[in-house]
Amino acid sequence: MSKHQNAYCSFCKKSFKEVGPLVEGPEEVNICGECIELCQSIVLQENFRRSNDPNSYFEERIHYLVDSVGSEIHTINPRLHELARKAVESRQPSLFSSISDLCESTALLRIIAGILERIKAKNSDPDKLALLEQVTSQVARLKTEIDAEADRTLKEID
Repeated sequence: MSKHQNAYCSFCKKSFKEVGPLVEGPEEVNICGECIELCQSIVLQENFRRSNDPNSYFEERIHYLVDSVGSEIHTINPRLHELARKAVESRQPSLFSSISDLCESTALLRIIAGILERIKAKNSDPDKLALLEQVTSQVARLKTEIDAEADRTLKEID
């Protein structure tokens, strides 16, 4: 136990107390989430540099964002968390597919909402801000629809 109290990332040398959980490798090598994300970014950028298709990097990046947000979404959204629990219990492929679609939709909406907030924070043009507010309200409406779909799916399972 004492070795874990002094654990640090072998890449950035930060303590687990600073960066959170560490992934343990062989021979007391550890890596933190921040360094994992940096490595993934470097690999994606290198793939982009080597690629003949400039859009492939952006597609890979979008998929990475959706996957990373989507994998966490069920812990944030109680409905999706309940669906995930019931899918595990039922072992129904169609239910897993429904949850995957809901998580992806929710992940995309979270990404879009974050981008909209950043754009609004940097913008002072009243016309553009009004347009951004309209889009933000549409994203909120979509989120409500996804929540309702999750509720319907939960009722179907019960």
